[in-house]
Amino acid sequence: MKLSDISPETLEQIRALSYDQLIEKHELYGYEFLLEHRSTDLQFFEVGKYTVLTPHNSRDRDRTIVHQVSMSKDERILTLFYTVDYEEATCAHFIAICKLIPPENFYIALVLHRIYDFTFSEITKV
Repeated sequence: MKLSDISPETLEQIRALSYDQLIEKHELYGYEFLLEHRSTDLQFFEVGKYTVLTPHNSRDRDRTIVHQVSMSKDERILTLFYTVDYEEATCAHFIAICKLIPPENFYIALVLHRIYDFTFSEITKV
């Protein structure tokens, strides 16, 4: 899926959303900014049978290792535990809480938290 595949109505839904990014402190960003200034850099990625949009840039997609996917009972909330392996020989571990966006049925991250001093050795990769 690409941003260009999304209906104008759904793009307006996305523009109205914000996400809370917790890297070193709470930082609230709007998807409107990302769509206007980084839309060519945003890409969906497939996690099993789910399509997900996070605020990571497109070059991080090939470096992303998903360790665990948790779905709510009503399938409206998807939680991801994943690692991005950066070229600088460092890894960043994340948890993303994602909301279902109908009618296209993809998930979008509303909370993105970088986890420090944590390993996913106890979590099985998907």
